[in-house]
Amino acid sequence: MHLRALFSILLGHQTVEEIPIWALASGMIGCVLWGVAYLVVIISCFKQKTYGIPLAAICMNITWEILSVFFWVAVRREPAFHYADIAWLCMDLVIISQLLLYGRNQQLFRPLRDYFYLVVAGSLVLAFLGQYTFPMTYRDQDGFVLAFIINMGMSILFVFMFLARPDQRGLSYSVAWLKMLGTLCESIMCVKWMPATHPEVTNFSFFYFLYITTFLFDCIYIGQLSSARRVVAVPAASVAHS
Repeated sequence: MHLRALFSILLGHQTVEEIPIWALASGMIGCVLWGVAYLVVIISCFKQKTYGIPLAAICMNITWEILSVFFWVAVRREPAFHYADIAWLCMDLVIISQLLLYGRNQQLFRPLRDYFYLVVAGSLVLAFLGQYTFPMTYRDQDGFVLAFIINMGMSILFVFMFLARPDQRGLSYSVAWLKMLGTLCESIMCVKWMPATHPEVTNFSFFYFLYITTFLFDCIYIGQLSSARRVVAVPAASVAHS
């Protein structure tokens, strides 16, 4: 089967002919990398009895997936993205269960520990309402703007999550790379996808801001983890040669 015909079947979008093959392939690779990142988070966090994504990001992620699967499905015309959203929703349910199981005892501030479940519930409600009403104002009917805003917020929160966890429990070097590369691939796709699917928009400057800012904070987070790994490795090497 011709590669573009395969993408037409998977994406089911009439404008797929206007999008270069390399952009479509980049988006698919990004989806795979994100899926692997989710699986690594789930497996490693069950082993370490913790949660591996910032609390606010977990709440925004799962409410976005709920909206995408159950509320935006009428305007979504990309079968591959829809089925991917269903898979990610299932993984998000596991990730939020890890937050509820292990998150309370890991909070540094006592008030947050005392009201942890209320904070999570309130965050879920606010995240849902905010993302439900956003497309009504900004015509983000497929949730792409929201997805990249959430992604940027997650990248920033990971930097602060590193500072709050000096033992690096639940923080994965491989997940940091998978997230960065997955988002980069998705950003590359959207450079072509957004103009083709949203011809009514004449300026995508805000998207470029999201792409670049997310990438920068992903790199900062990778740098933090890389430096921490070197700090751990140097004493170990010193002991081995003593």
